[in-house]
Amino acid sequence: MLMGTLAWSAMFAAFALIVPYASTPAHPLPGYMLFLACLVPWALWLAALLRRRGGAESASAVVAIATVLAFTYPAEIVATYGRYWQYFEDRDVLVGVRLGGVPIEEFFFYPLMLALALWLYLQACEQIRARRLANLSFPRGRLPHMLLAMSILCFLLCLWALARPEGLVNLPASRSWDDTAVPHFSEGRRDYAWTATCLAGLGGSLGVLYLAELTTLLQLRAVLPATLVFFTMGMLIDLLGVSHGWWVYNTQRVSPFWLGPIPVENLAMYLCGVPETVAIFEFARRLFGERRTA
Repeated sequence: MLMGTLAWSAMFAAFALIVPYASTPAHPLPGYMLFLACLVPWALWLAALLRRRGGAESASAVVAIATVLAFTYPAEIVATYGRYWQYFEDRDVLVGVRLGGVPIEEFFFYPLMLALALWLYLQACEQIRARRLANLSFPRGRLPHMLLAMSILCFLLCLWALARPEGLVNLPASRSWDDTAVPHFSEGRRDYAWTATCLAGLGGSLGVLYLAELTTLLQLRAVLPATLVFFTMGMLIDLLGVSHGWWVYNTQRVSPFWLGPIPVENLAMYLCGVPETVAIFEFARRLFGERRTA
């Protein structure tokens, strides 16, 4: 796991240092598509790992990725039509094919990122089994109840955000760049639609961790480090893409709090990828008769 992560980190570092700066307004490169090529090794590593582990786990991985996509893409279409973000095609060349208004690059991005989530989780499981470590469980007491309470709170905040449009004026689309050349985009009525989406995802992830303690569905000792690595990579990818205008968040659809060029609620978004994906994977694996716990 460490060697694979380091190898990909070197590839991504080379990409981040060369491609964005080699792409100019006069000669823009397909940065998003080139970035997707950097994610392909994870899918190949996952396929090789699943081949060793058997048909039940391969089928479970397909079910997990397909299920997450079934929930993700309707939201993606809504977000694209709602202008939650915009693609600056003078800064990044897209292929030009759209499905339901969504650039086809997005349809490759999610499966490849989900493959990364599963690879991290299964590699961590193998390391745990090799070292004969016991599954991590929450301390008895208040923590499981706190997770449930935080999950419920996230969903309540999500409803509150959806019910709070601010201002009645629809702003025309406008683009700008700050002093550090980071692009910005504003359009439409002020609301918290993207904030609500991220809160809903975080609430679901906290709920998964709570249920995992009750049903031992997940290998928690593997989930937590995999989530940390996935979170770090996701944030780096987002910072890189937004800084170069490949996608830019609509300031009218997010909270007023930012981490550089990305809205602060994106912290919640990248905490969701691993728990939800591997929970579906583990559930499907048991349906297919695979009982191995790590």
